Amino acid sequence: MRQTAPSQRATALEDAAQAGPAPSGLLQTELEKGTERTMYMMSNRWPQLLGVLLLSVAIGACGGNRPHTEAVADSRPAQPSHQESSSEAGATIVTVVTSEFDFTLDPTPISAGTVTFVIQNNGHAPHDFAIEGKGVNQKSAMIQPGARATLTIDLTPGSYTYLCDIPGHAMLGMKGSFTVN
Repeated sequence: MRQTAPSQRATALEDAAQAGPAPSGLLQTELEKGTERTMYMMSNRWPQLLGVLLLSVAIGACGGNRPHTEAVADSRPAQPSHQESSSEAGATIVTVVTSEFDFTLDPTPISAGTVTFVIQNNGHAPHDFAIEGKGVNQKSAMIQPGARATLTIDLTPGSYTYLCDIPGHAMLGMKGSFTVN
């Protein structure tokens, strides 16, 4: 039997298909093999794609290279969920309450200087609290459900954004902004 290149073989198969049914069923067999091979390759590719997706999510969950400053998680039971902002000896304390895909910050204006955010997680999933803007890029430790954490930062007047840095949480609404006077 004569050996043919793959492109010649495909052309011969197409010509045979136009000419009518093959006398020995050879064309039918070759087309079935090609379809089976394609289906086999497709069915074996999805586990690889799923693996790449899961690896990407795992790497993303490890976090970035953001610096952490005075971020402390506290596993004490939840305190009442009222928000208050106070200035004591130049420091401002802002209470932040988080739950699934929502942050509630104290509406009282925040003064420039040292600001301590006390973040209470009243939700059922872990969250964190990141602040960005005016050269600031810091976040709290991971806050488990029912726990709280603090984040102390020196802020200058201007606008800042806050968000939950866990992949997907900001897209679901865990973000906002505040202004420092």
